Amino acid sequence: MAWNYCFSTIGLIFLMFRFYVLEIRCKDIFKPRNRYLSRFLAYYYFIALALNFQIKFLNLTLFVSYFLELYIVADHDLKFLLRYYRHEELNNGENRNGWVLFERLTLHIPLVLTCTVWIFSDLDVFYLTDGSPPQIWEMMAALFLGITTFLLFDVRNPFGKKFEAPLGKHIFSFIIGSWILVILILYVFCPLFQ
Repeated sequence: MAWNYCFSTIGLIFLMFRFYVLEIRCKDIFKPRNRYLSRFLAYYYFIALALNFQIKFLNLTLFVSYFLELYIVADHDLKFLLRYYRHEELNNGENRNGWVLFERLTLHIPLVLTCTVWIFSDLDVFYLTDGSPPQIWEMMAALFLGITTFLLFDVRNPFGKKFEAPLGKHIFSFIIGSWILVILILYVFCPLFQ
């Protein structure tokens, strides 16, 4: 019972923190990058954490984005942290006393760690399944939320203003590919190990 309050408190604190950093404190640094899909997924993650991962639909949405986020951590976040460590990035006053670093550390890594725990532990415990894989409509709804968020809010969407144009098509295909991998995990691999 105490863990539920702890998770809710952590989720609310980090949700408010992310909003403060992106929309108030460092708005000029992140604009227009504060409208990237991964930043919305971070909002969704901390909302789910504040609700103790009780909303299966939101959990599935996070799980669908897992492989996309895993790629971003492995490629972009590690490069950012190395450049930051070597003082090659944001050492000219734009760091704002570590706010940018702290924002980056809470962007992809918590979601990736949580979904990794979900994969290597009992998925029933984390409300992804009720003893059986989710219904296909639940998976479609999770995919729909991810794609809708990307198409409506992300400035890189392939049908919008063409900000970083080729990247939008890659992200769109990554969303679909990640969804297919999650379906394989939930419907093929997990039943094999039960």
